[in-house]
Amino acid sequence: MNHLEELLSKGLTHHQMGEFQQAESYYRQILQENESHSDALHLLGVLAHQFGNQQLALQFIQQALQQNPSEANYYNHLGMVYAAMGDSAQALNAYTQAIQIDPSSSVTYYSLGNLFFHQQQFAEAAQYYQKAIQANPNYLEAFNNLGNSLQALGQWQQAIEIYRQALQINPEYIEIYNNLGNAYREQGHY
Repeated sequence: MNHLEELLSKGLTHHQMGEFQQAESYYRQILQENESHSDALHLLGVLAHQFGNQQLALQFIQQALQQNPSEANYYNHLGMVYAAMGDSAQALNAYTQAIQIDPSSSVTYYSLGNLFFHQQQFAEAAQYYQKAIQANPNYLEAFNNLGNSLQALGQWQQAIEIYRQALQINPEYIEIYNNLGNAYREQGHY
């Protein structure tokens, strides 16, 4: 592992632990040594997005894509930034590019599902959540949101089945119990 990879690894570890200032420090150290390091640019964009600074996130992620335009994850995060900015068309375009690069990306299918869910296009959202689950059969958040989409479509029994499948994967996923209870209530099964 070279020096920049080591810094990136340390930055990612801090990022995943929620130690964002330390992560940012490592990413910026990388850029001091290599200003066109696409992963560091991308991850600074992800940090900016997490802190709600979408314009800065957009700048960093676009710079990362200029350096490495074949990275599906960069396009997925670009889509998330556009979605947070309320630009659904650009978000859809970014997600579509991510899927073209990596058609097995469960995370991008999940992001597409979220985009359509927030637009109250629940049938489309459900299709993308199903694709996310096909790509990753243990994707609990996709199961949960698929169930929520089915509930929004009035398909209570199907939603209940999806929630039960998710609980077989992880019986301690609290949010699923809440949504399962709501689905039972809507059917009058108190």
